[in-house]
Amino acid sequence: FAWWGESADDPDGFRKAGTPTRQFFADPDAQNVRYGQLLGKRYNHEPHLIWVGSGEYHKMVSVMFPDNQRPMTEQHTRRLVSVVRGIRESDVPGRHLYTMHPISFLSSSEEFHEADWLDFNMVQSHAVPEFIVPLLTADYARTPPKPTLNAEGWYEAERDLYQRWTSMKKAEDAPVDADWEQRYQAYWSVFSGGIGYTYGHKNIWTMTSPTGEVGVLPQAVLDAPGTQSLRHLKYLIGSKPMQSRVPDPLLLSAGTVGRDAGLSPDLRIGTRADDGRWAMIYSTRGALIRVNMDRLAAGIATAFWYNPRTGKWRTGEADTDAKTPFQTALKSGKGSAPQYFDPPGAPADANDWVLVLEINE
Repeated sequence: FAWWGESADDPDGFRKAGTPTRQFFADPDAQNVRYGQLLGKRYNHEPHLIWVGSGEYHKMVSVMFPDNQRPMTEQHTRRLVSVVRGIRESDVPGRHLYTMHPISFLSSSEEFHEADWLDFNMVQSHAVPEFIVPLLTADYARTPPKPTLNAEGWYEAERDLYQRWTSMKKAEDAPVDADWEQRYQAYWSVFSGGIGYTYGHKNIWTMTSPTGEVGVLPQAVLDAPGTQSLRHLKYLIGSKPMQSRVPDPLLLSAGTVGRDAGLSPDLRIGTRADDGRWAMIYSTRGALIRVNMDRLAAGIATAFWYNPRTGKWRTGEADTDAKTPFQTALKSGKGSAPQYFDPPGAPADANDWVLVLEINE
């Protein structure tokens, strides 16, 4: 449950000067608290809610709106938090979780991380997926530790994300791989230390059919390609103990967002058990993976290829349900040499793969 952050402050909101106000209340300092109290009383019996104290509150950055840059004001911050305070006064203690939804380029941690009411942080990768890893990496290192969720990715069926603000531009006539765009946003979010990724579809949030008819939700949209492939990430992550999983940028020799010659995103990113007994590495376009085996527990590693498009394991030239290794007897632990792993197929958009390493003593 959220209310939009631009409505909490001055008449211009985050819009340019002279645009109509979107401020809801005549006296926000007093009425925002009462509004929160009303919401808390109305919904405190519901056990399944997560409260998002605002939508995209408008701390601007010059990258996005160079003519309208300004920091979060003390007044704006106070008015946003007053809604949360009001809800908590009427809420059943401990029943609900609370967070804030920032604009792109930012994490809620920059303004609210140390707030006693903030249970977890939020980032969004809408329009700027290259910010996923740096934002989540920074949040993971903050104290006190709090989880971070990528709460709004680029929507499936929305126009190609490369043609908007993102620096990851590609040719105008390049094909759009909508389900791949959902997958790599999700894998980058989870493997870099986030607790999850929120899927969205353009026709769902706009309640518009693919042909433009407003107020219609075609049932086929609920089975869009992105929804089908993202469930395989849930299976993969759930196959290992989640509470002992940590991100590890040092597991790989190249851990930053890059672009191939065709200007598509190309990132290899790894996560592993805190004791080094297993690891997973995601290759966004199926590019060569160099693993620093000395980051893993001492022993003998077995390697598997997991296909994030099908949720199956690659054995030879085919995907199967059987988890069969493609390589065994690899030395791991202190003093071990790096190992190279070449994913199936040639590097290309939508040819993403997950390398899974399991260590036996």
